Parts: sequence; structure tokens; C-alpha cells
Amino acid sequence: MQGVDAVIFAAGAGNKRGPLKQAAIDYAGAIKAVVAAQETPEVRRFVLLSGINTDVRGTVRSKTATDFSGPLSAWHRLKAHSENFLLDSHLYGRELNWTIVCPGRLVDDPEKAGTGLVKVSALHGEDDLRESLTPEELEAGLKVLPGSHDGKMERLCCSRDNVAATLVGVLESEKTFGKSFTLIDGILPVPEALETL
Repeated sequence: MQGVDAVIFAAGAGNKRGPLKQAAIDYAGAIKAVVAAQETPEVRRFVLLSGINTDVRGTVRSKTATDFSGPLSAWHRLKAHSENFLLDSHLYGRELNWTIVCPGRLVDDPEKAGTGLVKVSALHGEDDLRESLTPEELEAGLKVLPGSHDGKMERLCCSRDNVAATLVGVLESEKTFGKSFTLIDGILPVPEALETL
């Protein structure tokens, strides 16, 4: 990592490569990246791309959830453990200015490229976030996705373009230092949305 002053860890194995690859990339890879950043004196900033509904218990869609199972529960646990390692990384090495970005379901829509308009929230469960949205925010962030992995047709989503714009936007935003937040498509430009944190 010589010659860089910030790291964005956005690597992921995806859901088709299996849990062992997910453990190697999404969890162990994140830990290795944090340690490498700590060992590089120039690196002061570390941004981790995670996901909505992550929890060490599995998939947690709301604060009142009692069922943590689901097709992504193992991945949600791995992501939560990588988040926790970053949160506690000062115990193992040099402190970093960190941010954790947790987007909703990632979507690619060639007809609707990223708008640059997003919603950010400290709420991490998809059901809790959905209940907090205004009608305008709900319209911007909610998509009907046939064939969804858990049978839910409507999901809070974020375009990959908007995720990329937000990852770059947080680098210089001191409002995001030491914070974890959920990200979906929304109605505010990225810089303005980040100021709400």
C-alpha cells in the first residue's frame, strides 16, 4: 500500500462462489487489508464496503428480529465480523479514520445509471429503515425485483454507480469518520446526504 493515503475495501466473493470464498475474501481479505493499512504510515483513511442487514447472528432486518436465518445469513455474519474487526482495529495496531458503508441490494440498470441521489441512515435493518423513509425516499429506494434470493419482491436498493460515488465521497467527509451507515438510492446528492450523518 505504499504511496496511498486512503483505502477503500470493496472486494467481495459474491453469492455464487460459495461460503469458503466469501470467508477468504469478505472476511479474511478485509482483515488483511486493515492490517496492511495500519502497517503503512501514509494510510490514514479506511473505508469498508459491507451490506445492509449484517449482524454476527446472521440476517437481521429489524431490531425486533428473532429469526436470523436466510440464504445470506452466513455472508451477513462474515461481513459483521469484518466490520467488528475494523471497529476494534485500534486495539491491534495504529488507529485509522474508518467508515463502514452498508448499501441495500446492489442493482445494475443500464437505462437508469446512478443518479448521484442517495439516502443514508444509521438504521441497519432493512425493515427498520423502510419504516423510517418518507414517501419520496421510499419511491426512490424501493425496487420490485423478481427472483429475489429470499422471496421478497420489494427491496431497498442502491445502484452500483451511487455506491461508487458514495465510497469516493466519504473519503474527504469528516462527518463520516468513525461511522457506519446504510445507503440506498434516494433524493439527496451524495455530499448533502453525507452531511446528515
